Amino acid sequence: MTVTGPTATNVALEETVRAGLELPGFTMLDKMAAWVRTRVEGEICAKIVARMGLAAQDRVARLLEVASTR
Repeated sequence: MTVTGPTATNVALEETVRAGLELPGFTMLDKMAAWVRTRVEGEICAKIVARMGLAAQDRVARLLEVASTR
């Protein structure tokens, strides 16, 4: 089971308190949660891309192209 978002933060805080550890400041917790979200979302995207054929990958890549305004 993968836990993400606010739930992941709550689980991490509960485990930290249960272990009797001192909690870092909010800014550090926020940075840590962002790092975890980035990794999890990256892994999800990599799994999706791995299941796509080359033609589908090309179509998705073309969606990200920006047309010239000239």
